[in-house]
Amino acid sequence: MNFRRGGDRGRGSAFRAVPLLTAALLALTCLPALPSGAEEVLNRVVIRVNDRISTLHDYEQRVADLTSQISNSELPLSERRQRIAQVPEQVFQELFQELLLLSRADQAGIVFTEAELDEQTARLRESYGINSEDEFRQALEIQGLDERSFREQMESGMRIQELLRREVRGELDVGEDLAREYYRDNPEEFITPQRLNLRDVVVLEDSGLDAEARRQRAEEIRQRRLAGEELDDLVEDGVTSGVIDLGWVNARELADELEAVVWDLQPGEVSQPVEGRGGLHVLEVVERQEEGLRPFNDVADDAENRAGAIAFQDAMETYVEDLERESYVVLEPPAAAEGFRRLGTEAMPVPPAMAPRAAAAAATENQVEDEVSADGMEPEALSPLEEEGAQPLPDDEAAADPDDLAPGPLTGQDPSPADQPPPDRDNAPDDDNR
Repeated sequence: MNFRRGGDRGRGSAFRAVPLLTAALLALTCLPALPSGAEEVLNRVVIRVNDRISTLHDYEQRVADLTSQISNSELPLSERRQRIAQVPEQVFQELFQELLLLSRADQAGIVFTEAELDEQTARLRESYGINSEDEFRQALEIQGLDERSFREQMESGMRIQELLRREVRGELDVGEDLAREYYRDNPEEFITPQRLNLRDVVVLEDSGLDAEARRQRAEEIRQRRLAGEELDDLVEDGVTSGVIDLGWVNARELADELEAVVWDLQPGEVSQPVEGRGGLHVLEVVERQEEGLRPFNDVADDAENRAGAIAFQDAMETYVEDLERESYVVLEPPAAAEGFRRLGTEAMPVPPAMAPRAAAAAATENQVEDEVSADGMEPEALSPLEEEGAQPLPDDEAAADPDDLAPGPLTGQDPSPADQPPPDRDNAPDDDNR
């Protein structure tokens, strides 16, 4: 298997749109057997897969919802425009793939009991910090759902996830050999950049000292640390900050003036005092790591996850193509979606919807409280990583596990670690007759 990025893998296929399939799982739309009570034009069937249909109304509602999501996102204007232009084709592709998968789930006899649906609802509520019925209803209202439609959407997502577990993931064989192949093909993904492990003490701008006295105090801290005194013993309440452990910092993550005085230093060396946010900074290099390729044994799990994600995409492409070939399909896309098949594996994913405001507001309030240090000063007044124009430290990147592709329907986001998959259905009968 060739794991190189940016090649022509999967190009030209009639159904190379697995990211759109993931987006379809994010949407989890409940598809009615037959529409009623709408205008005749909106009742027009635009997709039929076996006994399942999607109408023009379903399509237009999804287009409006997704367009609103993108418009209200924080993406740059040019990217928002580009994504909105793709919405009609993307939505039609999503709806088609949903119908293919749900129709196959019908054939395979995949169903969930009311008790299992209740259990999954409880898991989702817990994972998003929704503790009361009022918060639950508020979260649903924000997403334009009532409890019945939420439950139907969740059930559809669970049925699709169970179908893929049985018929796609169960056939994958991802082990060390595939992980090593991915590691060899994509070494740039496993390179550790040059970085420094830093500690910082700030002689505070509002310490009451004049500029010359502050500089003398900062230079004193530097000299005494170089002489062997512990940095923690050199701080002074009201005059300096405490010792700020910045941890590992990559290039261009510090403010320019701070990076200029520290980046060439070796472990144990201390920078000249330098003006920055909050006052005069004195930075110590604890460790230094040069750029280099991480050994395979250190990244084996990550490489296996990334290889597995691509293997899953490849398997899904073949699986969805087979479903289409073996199903009764009628497609009448609206004019704006006629080119839906041109969307390939590089199609842009849908930006996630906003989390329920009740949970998000509580989380934000707690985060602000946690960020206030013991001496009552907010870190942004001290930390050089918060200088204007500086980039925050990124989290370690990790490839998505294919098992995590089915999201929680409350937000449209990928599940948090607290989200649980639907109940294990290993003992459920498989139906191999397609």
